Amino acid sequence: MDAARNLWKNFETMTELSYVLRKGFEVCGIYTIDVGGPVKIFSDPEMLIRPESTAEHSARVANLLSEIMLWYPQYFTKVDHFLVCKTALNHDIGEVEVGDVCDDGGRAHDLKADAEWKAVKAFYGHLPTKIEAKMLDYHRQFEDCNTLLGQMIKMADKVDAIGKLILFEQRGLKGNVYLKDPPSKRDVKFAKMIGTGNCTDVWARHLKWLFETNDFRQPVIDIATDFLTVGLESIGRPLFPWWST
Repeated sequence: MDAARNLWKNFETMTELSYVLRKGFEVCGIYTIDVGGPVKIFSDPEMLIRPESTAEHSARVANLLSEIMLWYPQYFTKVDHFLVCKTALNHDIGEVEVGDVCDDGGRAHDLKADAEWKAVKAFYGHLPTKIEAKMLDYHRQFEDCNTLLGQMIKMADKVDAIGKLILFEQRGLKGNVYLKDPPSKRDVKFAKMIGTGNCTDVWARHLKWLFETNDFRQPVIDIATDFLTVGLESIGRPLFPWWST
């Protein structure tokens, strides 16, 4: 559990960093920063509700995966660590072309797959042939969740979102899938199954379903379990009672 506590502390710090506003443009008169302070700006209620960019999420995912590789090196002995981190950093690069669509079981998410993959291939097209092939291979593993590496990247992607919801709960903000217009069938199914529409819980149930339906390897599940356990401890909650059933 020590590794998981270090992962969580690193995750909290990197999330805080995404709310520290860069001052260079302000001092040159391009815009004015009128909320928060130089540090710990994530505690400012006005900043809590600002939209998050895919780039911020992607940076945290890459950072989290790099930490996982440091604390659990035995699972990454046969991969190129630099290119794995780049895959995590660029895992949503196709959204530049297709936008972000909720991964909640809705048909729209599946429909964007071909266009997104085309955008991914175009993005890596400038690389040397061997590097391009490796990047596309790692990215395909992430999309298909059919290898230990692909499952590790996918897990980091998903626990980042749940971790951010936990940090929101630390600050008194909770989302609810029933506020979506409309909630997806899978949202409703899981909310009814676990007895709450709280996004933290429902998104975690989505993750458990992903683990189950894609035959995730036990080390990946264990790392996610420990990470979420430590995160939930920070808001005085135990691990989801249905997680291990």
